[in-house]
Amino acid sequence: MIKKLSYSLFLLFIILAACTKEKLPLPAPRTDEPSFGASDTNYVELSPIWDRASLGVSLQNPQDITIGRDGLIFVADNGNNRIVVFTKAGERLTHHGLDAINVEHPQSISIDSKLNVMISNRSDTLYCWSQYLNFVEIDSVAEEAIYYDAEGDSVLQL
Repeated sequence: MIKKLSYSLFLLFIILAACTKEKLPLPAPRTDEPSFGASDTNYVELSPIWDRASLGVSLQNPQDITIGRDGLIFVADNGNNRIVVFTKAGERLTHHGLDAINVEHPQSISIDSKLNVMISNRSDTLYCWSQYLNFVEIDSVAEEAIYYDAEGDSVLQL
């Protein structure tokens, strides 16, 4: 019985000693909403905030942003005369010609269902950058063709 009582007292002492230690305070709960929106569109705050240090690239006067069906984010960087491409994690992509989309003073950008990037710079020219043609290795380009009629009578050279 004494052994059992001393064991119980020892446990009580350990519990009291642990409870009297100074504890770290919990962080204050967030009071602002991490997302906000209007009607059918919601905006979610990026964490960490995308800035020059976290992106690893300096954007000078970004004008427009669009996201393709594949999740790539295209930013029209007007001040640097280029389109910069990021992943959803904020990593800049430079492979397959993604670092060479250069258009003078790009203003707006859009992507169609076939991943063609359309870029406007408020001139009378619409620029198109084909993601498929840049991601697939092209061996050669045909510069001319000869078409023979099925009967062999006429020839059309392009």
